[in-house]
Amino acid sequence: MSNTTNTEIQEIKQLIQDLSERVDKRFDKIEEKVEKRFLQVEEKIESLRNQQVETEKSVVEVKGLMEGWKPMINKLPDLSQQLGQQQNWKQIAIIVISSGFAAFLGWLIRGGKF
Repeated sequence: MSNTTNTEIQEIKQLIQDLSERVDKRFDKIEEKVEKRFLQVEEKIESLRNQQVETEKSVVEVKGLMEGWKPMINKLPDLSQQLGQQQNWKQIAIIVISSGFAAFLGWLIRGGKF
């Protein structure tokens, strides 16, 4: 009986060792997958950081352009006020349009050639 119990004990030990090896292999596979995912996440984070730097550069360029346009934009209210002060702007427009029409008629009467 001792012989059979020894063999059974040996079989159980072997079974436990096999199971332990299988668990170790699974953990190793899981670790490899986690490491791969971690590296992918790090690469994506680095890519996002690079995009953020590029975006910040673009924002700085846009701000520079806006600062350059600022004097012109500040002049717009003054120009609109000056235009509003022109009391005869309708008359001026009529004169400009009629003079253009008269010039066109003169050109036609002359022969319409350049």
